[in-house]
Amino acid sequence: MYAMPCGITATSLIHNMPPDTHLHLHIFCQLVGIANRQRFLSLAQTPNIHITLYPVDEALLAAFPHPVDPFYPRAIYLRLLLGDLLPADIHRILYLDCDTLCCDNITPLFNTPLEDKVLGAVPDQACDDTEHRLTIGLDDSSNYYNSGVLLINLEQWRKVHAGQTIAQLLQLKGKDYPYPDQDAINILYSQHIQPLPFRYNTQYLFFCHPHLMRMRDNMKPLAIEASRHPAIIHFQSEIKPWMQGCDHPHTPLFLHYKSQSPWASVPLLPPKPQPLSLKIKQRLRNGLQKLHLLPPIPSHFRPEFTPSAQPLTHD
Repeated sequence: MYAMPCGITATSLIHNMPPDTHLHLHIFCQLVGIANRQRFLSLAQTPNIHITLYPVDEALLAAFPHPVDPFYPRAIYLRLLLGDLLPADIHRILYLDCDTLCCDNITPLFNTPLEDKVLGAVPDQACDDTEHRLTIGLDDSSNYYNSGVLLINLEQWRKVHAGQTIAQLLQLKGKDYPYPDQDAINILYSQHIQPLPFRYNTQYLFFCHPHLMRMRDNMKPLAIEASRHPAIIHFQSEIKPWMQGCDHPHTPLFLHYKSQSPWASVPLLPPKPQPLSLKIKQRLRNGLQKLHLLPPIPSHFRPEFTPSAQPLTHD
């Protein structure tokens, strides 16, 4: 299910990098067939682009609990194992969820100074959700970050045994955490995370109903401004842009990069069956919008997109 969106993420990243950039993509594959492996490898069409595929066996994740929410696969824990799975001579890695899309050069992000921080991340769209903080036991002095885009200082990560420490916490209390990997990272290392600009992880509510963001007032204008000039878009909605019926305002941009990728001819997936409670919530939201009791997505969050003439590969 995630091979195609992962490939679109990679395509968008390559498309937006300067032509002479040396880029090495490390792609972790779980239950990926031969056709998709060949598509991934075909992304390296110039000598400066390298692709390494890492087959992932389910046994590698056996120590982690199944997430409480079935929406999340156990593969979410792979980001916690990067310090062990990647070669020791790799000292820094940019981790991207496969429901992200790059739309600008991310070299400045990759070069962000981290000093002795374990990683860099962007605050979550609900970083000041009091109820969630109480649920996971996060104190008021700590920020709460989204784990969909992580700039990991692997030297420091390995030094403090972050992956193993997070895994131990999840084995003990993982079933208490609604967002297990993200919650555990914040509980243990929030004080050791370098905040990154919002444009490097523009989340769903930044674009759609920003009034629902649960963050302090001085952060909201920064998040809204980032949505006007995103560098990485994070599609957090239940219906993803590789599914039929996605209403995210940047779905056309995703489909453009899909058309430029080795997955151009792969059809969109039908939307996943939704719980009755979610269907009721969506119908209620639509009804409130029709009655003008809930504002629609503002017009400046519905970008006009003109496909670029820039080719996928760089000469």
